[in-house]
Amino acid sequence: MLGAGKSLGRLISFGNTLILARILSPEDYGLMAMAMVVAGFIGFFNEIGLGSAIIQRKDVSPLQLSGAFYLAIIISVVLYSLTYLGAPYAATFYQNEQIEPILQVLALAFILGAIKTVPDALLIKQMKFSSISVIEFFSIIIVCATTLILATFDFKTWSLVYGFLAGETFKA
Repeated sequence: MLGAGKSLGRLISFGNTLILARILSPEDYGLMAMAMVVAGFIGFFNEIGLGSAIIQRKDVSPLQLSGAFYLAIIISVVLYSLTYLGAPYAATFYQNEQIEPILQVLALAFILGAIKTVPDALLIKQMKFSSISVIEFFSIIIVCATTLILATFDFKTWSLVYGFLAGETFKA
């Protein structure tokens, strides 16, 4: 069941990518890729192992979960702020001013990621893999629908950005 859901999600995503490849330009994908390199690098520091600590610890108190949640939020807000302020430097590095606003909006995913750190860890700890699979599947549907609709309305690179954020928002 879980494998079938994951496979179906990947098939839908693949089909969506084929359609988007006909609508969007290589430049749109390139801008998103450049921004994602920076966001991915900075995002590496976002979780700092809080989820893993929750999963591995035998007993976790509500106070510890609350502390982990607020710590994740604080770290994500700091990383978001640094990314927002550093976006002009990334744009200069890539010699493309379009990267700046894309990166500033994509960085919102850090905060969304922090919101889901504790619940994700608890789902894994409780071995609720079917719930995780359902969340992932519907996230793929939301990403695909959002990007496809926005690309159809000529949002270009922003269709990829908003699609990504829509998926992260659903997961959060």
